[in-house]
Amino acid sequence: MYPKQTNRGKPVFLFVLLALAALVLLIMATISVNKIRDGQPGFFTNLWASSSTTQNADPILDGNPMRIDAPPYVKTILFEGTDSYDGSYRTDVLLLAAFNLRTNKINLISFPRDLWVQIPNYGPQRINVAHEIGGDQMVSDTFAFNFGFRPDHTIRVDFEGFQKIIQALGNITVNVGKPFNEAYDEAGTEWLTLEPGLHELGDGQALFYVRARKNSSDFERNRRAQEVIKAMLEQFFRPTIIRERWPRIFKTVFEEVKTDMKISDFLLYALPLVKYTDKEMVTSFFITPNEAQGFVTDGGAQVLAPNLPAIHDILNRVFWVE
Repeated sequence: MYPKQTNRGKPVFLFVLLALAALVLLIMATISVNKIRDGQPGFFTNLWASSSTTQNADPILDGNPMRIDAPPYVKTILFEGTDSYDGSYRTDVLLLAAFNLRTNKINLISFPRDLWVQIPNYGPQRINVAHEIGGDQMVSDTFAFNFGFRPDHTIRVDFEGFQKIIQALGNITVNVGKPFNEAYDEAGTEWLTLEPGLHELGDGQALFYVRARKNSSDFERNRRAQEVIKAMLEQFFRPTIIRERWPRIFKTVFEEVKTDMKISDFLLYALPLVKYTDKEMVTSFFITPNEAQGFVTDGGAQVLAPNLPAIHDILNRVFWVE
């Protein structure tokens, strides 16, 4: 009798084929990421892009003395926080994260919501109304006109989505910089009291810590917002979180935030940072009363007049401009 034929060769062949395909994808991704670090846009698409990129004319940035000449390997995300997505709303939290794709470091800088800036084709107004006036394009134009750069990406989240993201992270450990003592309600029956140091905060506590304004200035709220964002980033890159929670986190982010980023963009920013779990991964920069002086407009609004050259100097450091 002839020996019985088996199909052992087929599974082995498929395994080898899949292994080769995975290897090719890994090589393509590595080449693509390296090209992005040298300033070429895109993810896999830049594999066949020209090494010399021609920038389109920008009517706002071209000739602007405030233009930031950032290195091509520095990419930015503007985080916008709002109370609601319903109807017109204002972005009361404006926090820029600059990612250095060569050193795998992140710089943060917050823009106070009451900065009195020039909104293109509209006039002087608080910076937090730019989105209400003209959407994402107006926000980009406003940053280009006043500060000399356009954010590469935006991530906008309302308060409910912010809490759900922290739930997905599994609470966060915030390094509180200054004593905090605020009442949750007008009656003063419930308080959140925090001394300087590390504190684990749930989603509701973290949101209140960022939003509380009864005994705070815009500058203090910006500091607290950065403390929370840093805590979220550090939690996001913990090895146990990567193993156990990344799928849930990414799912929550894409359900709860409005962004122009794709999954490949998130991976580009996230993967190089996985090995960086130390406290020096994120550096904070601030606009202080030295760069923004309070004044009252003719209409009686209490706002902040920005010292644009002083802010420009800070932004050069944020963008690693030598």
